[in-house]
Amino acid sequence: MRTFTAIALAAACGVLLQTTLLPVLPFGGAAPDVLLVLCVYLGLYHHTVGGALAAFLLGYLQDGVSGGATGLNAFALSA
Repeated sequence: MRTFTAIALAAACGVLLQTTLLPVLPFGGAAPDVLLVLCVYLGLYHHTVGGALAAFLLGYLQDGVSGGATGLNAFALSA
């Protein structure tokens, strides 16, 4: 239960960072993908269906708040 809470909190902070703070900072057009780091963690340390489902839901959440094509990030993070 503690791991789930930590991953959910990290996902919420990552979505918040990626949608509000990172586009404003002067990175020269290249902003880091914070949610990809969390997705790689899920792939390396959670080898179950839950890890794959969490990666898909993380991408779907990113699709929902970014305003882009629905399913693109969900596919990319779960692949």
